[in-house]
Amino acid sequence: MENIIATSFGMKLLLATIAFICMRIALWLHNRAIGFDLSNWLEKANDQAVSDYYGRFHLGVCIMFGLILS
Repeated sequence: MENIIATSFGMKLLLATIAFICMRIALWLHNRAIGFDLSNWLEKANDQAVSDYYGRFHLGVCIMFGLILS
């Protein structure tokens, strides 16, 4: 029984990792398609905008992992 639980958790964790990687690639491709340079923006943006960006990004990742692992 324990091996089934461990296998199920491992598979869900693998799916979540693959989804995270796909999300990062999609975000990178989208920024590249519209001509948006994120690293340049992060250097010039104020602290509030950068913290807002990272906060929303991590919230989205947490929601994605929660949906995959549930």
